[in-house]
Amino acid sequence: MMNEQRRIEILLRRHWRSTIDQDILLSDTYEIEESIISYTVDDDGKDYLIDCDITTKSYHYTMQVKIDMETLDMYECIYGH
Repeated sequence: MMNEQRRIEILLRRHWRSTIDQDILLSDTYEIEESIISYTVDDDGKDYLIDCDITTKSYHYTMQVKIDMETLDMYECIYGH
């Protein structure tokens, strides 16, 4: 499960970075292989605060991410059930 979470983290990071480079980051639903990720984006002026609801064929969990708006570094990732 941990490897799957890391893989999704990496793929989401690439997706979000690409989206930010082309436009602005908005709430959306994103499908990666056999996973469906619904996420909401809040902007607090310094960070993007992203709440994700992730469903794979094996399990369902949540993840909260913080991305620095200047550097685009993801510096916090908290998993829930």
